[in-house]
Amino acid sequence: MSSTTKNINSKKDYISYYIVATFVALLPYDMYYSTLAIYGIAAWALINISKQSIARIPKVSVLFSGIILLSISGYFYSQDIGKAAYLLERQLAFIIFPIVLPLASPINNTLKDTVFKVFAISLSIAVLYLMYHSIHFIAVHQLTLSALEWERFYHRFFTQKLDIHPIYLSLYLALSILYLLSRFGQQKLLVKIFWILLLIIHFCGLYFCSSRNTIISLLLILIFIAPFFLRHRKKLVLSLSLLLLGIGIALGIKDDYVKQRFTRDLLGDVQSTSANAKLFPESRIVRWKIAYELIQQKPIWGYGTGDEIPLLVDQYAKRKMWESYFSRFNTHNQYLALLLKHGIVGLIFILLCFGYYLYLAIKSKSFLYLAFLILILLGAFTENLFDANKGIFYIAFFNVLLGYLALQKEPLNLIKTSTVTQE
Repeated sequence: MSSTTKNINSKKDYISYYIVATFVALLPYDMYYSTLAIYGIAAWALINISKQSIARIPKVSVLFSGIILLSISGYFYSQDIGKAAYLLERQLAFIIFPIVLPLASPINNTLKDTVFKVFAISLSIAVLYLMYHSIHFIAVHQLTLSALEWERFYHRFFTQKLDIHPIYLSLYLALSILYLLSRFGQQKLLVKIFWILLLIIHFCGLYFCSSRNTIISLLLILIFIAPFFLRHRKKLVLSLSLLLLGIGIALGIKDDYVKQRFTRDLLGDVQSTSANAKLFPESRIVRWKIAYELIQQKPIWGYGTGDEIPLLVDQYAKRKMWESYFSRFNTHNQYLALLLKHGIVGLIFILLCFGYYLYLAIKSKSFLYLAFLILILLGAFTENLFDANKGIFYIAFFNVLLGYLALQKEPLNLIKTSTVTQE
């Protein structure tokens, strides 16, 4: 191959990287834009399709579509075909990315770094915009500190301007934090300062999102997982991350809203006591019990794709749980939702898929992939991550990107190897 051809291919690859990165840049914003980005990636893949790009699709790509394959199987015995079809349409990204992403771009560390750098900058802009909106609200209404209703600046109030649930924005921020942490080290001084600034903005975003699940999961990863993967030069930024989390916890102790979210509200959501039943009559634990009662009636195969919310709403009406009824709340637990829709067989299938992903992450010693999977598996205890567009796009894209990278690495002997392979 001539040097001219190599240069053309190299330029085409870099164009591919930034076309793919456009998707994550738009991910924190309205779904309309990230959906357009998917169309753009698909169009680029078709324009540049070749034997070489087709060869980039791994033989095990079907395993990265496990979630929608399960939903397809549940479609055929669903009691509500319309809602089942709607969910399948939402989950199409689980089929699209395993095929289209390797067709559109080489899957390599350059793509990963380009994607995550763009993602980190885009998230920081989103957080700064949301913080500006909060400050603007105070200024317009001429509020004093004593007059402020602090809950208006946290959680759903904080993220509503971008129409994104705080759990998803916090999951994005947590993964981006872990990337910045994993790649910190060899940059020039100004770049390091810039990355530290991004980290501080990310942590501010996490604090105002106040997503209990994500913050607790990130803390566990930073304490118990990160130290085993990071070289000494990255210990400083790990310490900075823990310090920022510590500051957030200290501020939370003084802030009544945050303190209540992580103490009284948290216990009220997951503890089943008579006192909690009076204070939180429609908490997560109540909905989990309703789901469990329904699961017991069809434990093997479940009720089918699309049947979760109609079944729950019917029970909410019978029990006069009107907030849950009118809000049409789902289970808020992905594992119970899987049992409800697909039974024990479906849950085992998904756990086997994630077991394979974990195997890939551990075998390749990919800190970022392992951390991503832990965030998803823990987040699934309190949210239906596979059913909402923001969760579907996030999981489908990053699982393919990081999973396909892990597939490319040589098998590693985890027992005999004493040093850690860096990403």
